[in-house]
Amino acid sequence: MYRRKLGAFPAFPKHQDDGKEWMHDNQELISVALSILVIVMLVYVVISILYRKLGSFILSCFKASYNQKAKMIKHTYSEVSNMKAYVPMKRVPGFFFPFLLCDINNIDEELIGWKDARRGYKVHCLSNDVIQDRQGGNKATKLFSIVQHWPPQ
Repeated sequence: MYRRKLGAFPAFPKHQDDGKEWMHDNQELISVALSILVIVMLVYVVISILYRKLGSFILSCFKASYNQKAKMIKHTYSEVSNMKAYVPMKRVPGFFFPFLLCDINNIDEELIGWKDARRGYKVHCLSNDVIQDRQGGNKATKLFSIVQHWPPQ
C-alpha cells in the first residue's frame, strides 16, 4: 500500500495491483469503511468551514448586525450639570487660559469647561480679533467655526 500509484485516495482495495493483493477480506472491509468515513469527515469539515465563512457573510447582507449595548437614560444633555461641549480651543504656553478658536455668541458659557472670572470669555475668543474681509460687497468671510447650543424648552 505504501508503493501504490499517486491518485489512489481513498485507499480502496481496488487500487491494489493485480496479482499483488496483500489485504485479507477483513482488512479490505475495514479499509473501505475507514475510507468512506474519511471522505464523509472531509466533506463535513469543508462544508462547515464554508458555512461559517460564507454563511456569516451572506447573512450579514440580509440581517442587521448592530447590537445596542447601551441603555437609554432619562436625562437629556442639557440636564447633566458636569457635561461640557466640544469647543475648539488651543492651549499656548505662557497663558493661563486657552484661546477659543470659534465664535461662542450662541452657546451657554457653562458648556465651555473653564471660567475666567476676571475677564470673561470674549478676551480669549480669537474670532473677535480677526478683521473681517468685506471687499466687493460680499458677506464677511467666515474664518472660525460657530458653536451653538439649543437648550430644550
